[in-house]
Amino acid sequence: MTVDTLLIGSSGKLGKNLKKCLGSRCLTTSRNAATASADIELDLRNPETFDWDLLQDLRYGLIVAAVSDPDQCFLDPITSMAINVEGTIKVLQKMRDYGVKPIFLSSEMVFDGVRGSYKEADDPNPILVYGQHKHFVELHIQDHFDDFLILRLAKIYSTKLGDGSLFNQFHRSTLGLDCTIYATNQFFTPTAQEDFDGVIERCLDLDVSGLFHLSSGYRMSRWELYELFASKSGLQSRARPGLLEDLPFVERRPRDLSLDGSALESSLSFTYTNPEQGLAQWISNLELGTSS
Repeated sequence: MTVDTLLIGSSGKLGKNLKKCLGSRCLTTSRNAATASADIELDLRNPETFDWDLLQDLRYGLIVAAVSDPDQCFLDPITSMAINVEGTIKVLQKMRDYGVKPIFLSSEMVFDGVRGSYKEADDPNPILVYGQHKHFVELHIQDHFDDFLILRLAKIYSTKLGDGSLFNQFHRSTLGLDCTIYATNQFFTPTAQEDFDGVIERCLDLDVSGLFHLSSGYRMSRWELYELFASKSGLQSRARPGLLEDLPFVERRPRDLSLDGSALESSLSFTYTNPEQGLAQWISNLELGTSS
């Protein structure tokens, strides 16, 4: 397969899986290429040092890299702004110069969480610093590109073992004595990593353009997902239900960031995995002792 995509940010959880999924069709970058086994080094804090002539023969620039921890963005706004906004926009300007189509991974956090079940036409109103960063870049892309793809991601979970995503967090809580609180009034649309990978690949194959929500559409609370986990896996912990506002976040979290993903699902003729199916795969992996 011809190399047609520059994957910017292959060292994080999403990037690593995309690198494996896209294989030889992409060149990968990381801030520390040697450590992350990336093809090329690219630091969004200093993108001027990158050899942008590499873009000459490429069709897409897939931007995954970001400071994605909302608390980290709030506590270190200078560094996160330099990476999430300033560096990203410099990269986008280079893409425009070389005629490369940007594919930007945005976030459910561009919304305020007041209503939930957000559609693409709903107006963003981010209350988190991280969400503000994503919205700023979304606007820049819409103002400066005629052809682009912006994908707002729902909460991505994995069916693999030990990667720190939702089911593994629940599992870890069953191994300790701590009492974890999961909010009954924090809603989201958990979406499987495998679906995320498949959607990205299909968007590239079909040259999809526009702004879409990448979301399973299965709205539930954190506590409801934990209850499903406990009932299906038989693994119990000292977890208990609580309210979002009682949890010790450094920045107030939106209550309902559920996304309606039906527009993209219909465009791609794609069917998402529901959380119960994803959990069944995770349980199967646990029973087999496999990480895949």
